[in-house]
Amino acid sequence: MDTRIHDFREAMKDRGIDAALFVSTETRINKNVFYLSGFTGEDGYLLVTRDSVQLFVDGRYPEQAHEEAKKGVDVALVEYPISDFLVKMIQDGCIQSLGLEESILSHSFYKIMSEKLPKTVLKSSDGMCEAMRIIKSQDEIEFIRNSCKVACESFTETLGVVKEGVSERDICAELEYQMKRRGAKKPSFDIIVASGFRAAMAHGVASDKKLKAGEFVVFDWGCFVNNYASDFTRTLIVGEPTPKHIEIYDTVRRAQEAAMGKFKPGTKACDADKVARDIISNAGYENNFNHSLGHGVGLDIHERPGASMRTEDEFKAGMICTNEPGIYIEGWGGVRIEDTVLISNEGGVPLANLSKDLIIV
Repeated sequence: MDTRIHDFREAMKDRGIDAALFVSTETRINKNVFYLSGFTGEDGYLLVTRDSVQLFVDGRYPEQAHEEAKKGVDVALVEYPISDFLVKMIQDGCIQSLGLEESILSHSFYKIMSEKLPKTVLKSSDGMCEAMRIIKSQDEIEFIRNSCKVACESFTETLGVVKEGVSERDICAELEYQMKRRGAKKPSFDIIVASGFRAAMAHGVASDKKLKAGEFVVFDWGCFVNNYASDFTRTLIVGEPTPKHIEIYDTVRRAQEAAMGKFKPGTKACDADKVARDIISNAGYENNFNHSLGHGVGLDIHERPGASMRTEDEFKAGMICTNEPGIYIEGWGGVRIEDTVLISNEGGVPLANLSKDLIIV
């Protein structure tokens, strides 16, 4: 039996659930379907019971599902209307309590299930798979390491086109091309290339603005390779930096390096955030670090653990989390430095060896 299915069934017992239904659609792709079944298609319905695992797909996916599904996963065509078909499967299985991911399902789907299954107790299965996914297997670590390699090699290649007068959008297109030509399926998110005053926007996706001398340029990028994501940020400067540029950049770098010392088993993730935040605050930029220190990376670009002031997550060996402090000054610019980091028994290990020296173009 697949260990993931075994572990999930143990979690089902703990939560008092006879079965769990996972729904993935084109508009809301559910990575838990892939995690448990191996199926990468966008549309699929996975029903996990105490003694069976059934994957239901429509007419576009049977060949793919049979090819990708793990051993022990039974593949069948879904019938229409889908809700009636799923209700019948649940009733035929005499399922008394059904787990549904309430935070993922639409209100209308949940309402249909509750109305058509009056004798079945519906329970929340939110977070059950995510709790398993937080610790990566060795295979998953290598997949993410490879994704990081592709992302960083692509960034290094893209630096050749970064110069004064080139638009953020053109640079973004080059970076995406370089990642895809190295095997990436797609970027992990909308690539951020933000220069000058736009570098103060933590999520400033590329625009038509052209790079100018004397400006910071923030790159935030990553890619999906073999279904696993990566995430990096580096900040460049066009032309020679001023003392203010250097002071702010060095502050962020010191904050990131100090936080890295907290990326070890047994440390609360909020403590890592505090170390970085204190350095930035003591430098006079208390109000200019306006996001959390980091987030987990895996099948999704944002998952557990979270590294923020409010998180209760504790670092454990096998977790992967970003380390990304920043300083943002409205109307002027900003700096962020980010690595994707493996929590090992020896401490935090960046999954790529990408220089953090300020790059001058």
